[in-house]
Amino acid sequence: MGCGLLWLTLYFLNPVQFHEAFRFSLAYENPIFYKRTLIVLLGLLLSLAVELLHVGWKKSAIYKIFYGSKSARRDQVICLLFIFGIFDFIGHLLTLGLPYFFSYKLNQAFPILRQLQFVQKIDSLWLRILLGFILQDLFLYLAHRFMHKFDWLWQLHKYHHTSTEMTIFAAHRNDPFARPIRSIVSSIPIVFFGVDFASFLWILLVADFIAFITHSEVDQDWGWLGRNIFTSPRAHKIHHSTNPAHHNKNFGFSFILWDRIFGTYLPPSTEVKDIGASDPLHNKGNFAEEMFSSVQRILYSLRETTKK
Repeated sequence: MGCGLLWLTLYFLNPVQFHEAFRFSLAYENPIFYKRTLIVLLGLLLSLAVELLHVGWKKSAIYKIFYGSKSARRDQVICLLFIFGIFDFIGHLLTLGLPYFFSYKLNQAFPILRQLQFVQKIDSLWLRILLGFILQDLFLYLAHRFMHKFDWLWQLHKYHHTSTEMTIFAAHRNDPFARPIRSIVSSIPIVFFGVDFASFLWILLVADFIAFITHSEVDQDWGWLGRNIFTSPRAHKIHHSTNPAHHNKNFGFSFILWDRIFGTYLPPSTEVKDIGASDPLHNKGNFAEEMFSSVQRILYSLRETTKK
């Protein structure tokens, strides 16, 4: 109700601008959408090929398309919904477009923030990509920790952890409510530090490729690099483990470096027997119900929080 009232207030204050933001927030009206889709598809195809070469046919995500569990099939459907913009559209409807409106306003604020936008002033494209990649991943790490720290945010993020096996497609297993929040978090470093569009596309390709690989069946720790710089598949599997000793560890999306710095790193030296999150609703058959059950859980969590 509060979001709806705020949405209507913004509309009546400036209906022309809000209509423009509304169109911008819809995936098919957004000029970035088509290039983003191609980039994500490229990252997916590359990771599928790498996994297939590394683990063989019967352990690969491609094999699971035909013979996978219910959990794996959920991952495949949700990943495709994300890639082709359906989740963005659903997230827009469920949140009344408000997060996308703020993302749009952030993008409009470029001229005001020029003094902070040092990345776009760097001549080297590769250095711009590296700095933008590091900054975006830091914001995603911090947002990820908040998702696990506060119960109402955990109810939003929990769906990602309900996969019962690691598959490449699980990288984008998210609640539709999580998409608008991810949009804002990803926009902040791009807007405030001036990451240009060419750099952004390269960042998206590398980040998505790493995300797909870290959710794959590739069982590697990447040696020194995996212990100190990048998030390896084994390190991320720890994050998805059902073992309480593994909870709230290895939050880094692409860089395990943040976990090293902030004290949340756990070496992947112990075996992960099971992954998932305790929730009897998921992977049972009713896709629509499990997709939107988070609404009820979030409202309940917020209500309980306000009572304290």
